[in-house]
Amino acid sequence: MAERLIRVKWGSRAVGFRRDDVESVIAKAKKHFKLPPQESYALSGNINGVQMELSDDIMSLLPPGEVVLLEKLECESDGPPLNGETFTIRNVSSVDDVKTRLQEKEGLSSDIRLMYFGNRLAEGHPLSFYGIEKDSTLDLVPNLLGGKPVIYLLPPNPLPVVDVSVLLVPQWRFSHIYPLANIKPIADSGKECVAWSVSAHPDGTLVELSSGLELSYLFWEAESRHVPSSPPPSPRLAAIEHFDPAAPTLDPTSPTAVCLPFAALLPYLDNALKRLTLHVAARNDFITYWLPKLSKAPFVALRFLPQAAYARAAELRVEPAPDVVTRVFMLFRGVSEAEAEAGEWAAARARAVDGGVDWAEVVGVRPEATDAGVFRVLEWGAMEVL
Repeated sequence: MAERLIRVKWGSRAVGFRRDDVESVIAKAKKHFKLPPQESYALSGNINGVQMELSDDIMSLLPPGEVVLLEKLECESDGPPLNGETFTIRNVSSVDDVKTRLQEKEGLSSDIRLMYFGNRLAEGHPLSFYGIEKDSTLDLVPNLLGGKPVIYLLPPNPLPVVDVSVLLVPQWRFSHIYPLANIKPIADSGKECVAWSVSAHPDGTLVELSSGLELSYLFWEAESRHVPSSPPPSPRLAAIEHFDPAAPTLDPTSPTAVCLPFAALLPYLDNALKRLTLHVAARNDFITYWLPKLSKAPFVALRFLPQAAYARAAELRVEPAPDVVTRVFMLFRGVSEAEAEAGEWAAARARAVDGGVDWAEVVGVRPEATDAGVFRVLEWGAMEVL
C-alpha cells in the first residue's frame, strides 16, 4: 500500500491519498481541504531538482510517499487574497513590486508574507532570483503574531521603583503594549524598544509611576516582519537554538515537539504550565487566551522554546536585577487527523505521553523560580505557526 501513497500539501497541511490519476487525486484533495469545486487546481512536484506541474506519466516517476503541492491555477478575486489562497502576478519584476501592488490595489499592508513553492520571498530581490516567471503563482499568508507576552514582577519586599524594558530583534515589531509607552526605534539596527517604570509589591500588584495605574502585569505583543536573519557566528551562541520570529519552526522533525488530540490538550497544557512555574491565574489566562486558536484542529502540535533562544529575539531588562527570571514562550499549530495519523508525527505523539518531555529542563527553569523569598520575574506568551 505504501508504494501507492502520495502526500498532497495545501498551505501548512498535508494528507495522504491513494496514487490514482492526477485528476482523481486533485478531486479528493479539493474535497478533503474543502476547496470550492468550481475552481481549478494542479499538482506540482520535484522531478530531478525541477519543480513542475504533474501529469499522470510524471506522477508515476515520484518515489512512494512523496509530498506534492496542490496549486490553484488562478484567482481573480474582487477582494484581498485570503490565507491559503493564491493570486496571479502581472507586470511586476520584484518582491517589492508585488507588495506595492497588493497595497495599492487590494488595500493590504506591505508587510505580508509571500511564498513560492514553500520558500519565503525576501524584499530586495527580483522575482527571477527565485525562478519566478510570467504568470507564476505566489502564496499569500498572514504575518505571525507573538501573542500576549505578559510580565509579572514578584519581589519578596515592596520595591518603590522597577525599570523594565523589552528590546526586539528586527524580525519583530511591537503591535500593542500596555500600559501605553513610547516605542523607541534603535538607530541603524532595525530594533525596537519599549520601557516602563513601576513600583512592585509582593502580591504581584504593580503601579505605573507616571500614571498611578494599578496592574497585574506588563503586556506587549509583536508582529513578525521579514528582515534577513542568520544565526550569530559565535560558537557559544551557535549552540543555542536560533529562533527567527518571522520563520519559526514547528514540524515533525522538531526534537521536542509533541502532538496530541485536542481532547487531551488542555489537561496536558495545564500540567506543563504548572511545571513551568505559572501560578493558577497565569495558567488560566494562558489557556483561555489561546483557546480559540488551539481548538481549530482535531490535533495540536506544540513546543516551548529554550529561554536563551527566546531571549535573543526579545531581550528583557529589569532593574534592580531579579534573582531569577522565567520566560515561557510556546509555538503551536493545528494538525489535521489525517496528517497526525500518517506516521510523520508518530514520535511527537509518543512524546506527548506525560513525562515524555521535561519542559522545565527544555525551557531552563531554575529551582528557585518558586521561592517567594527572592525577587522573581515571570513571563509567558505564545505564537501560532501558520
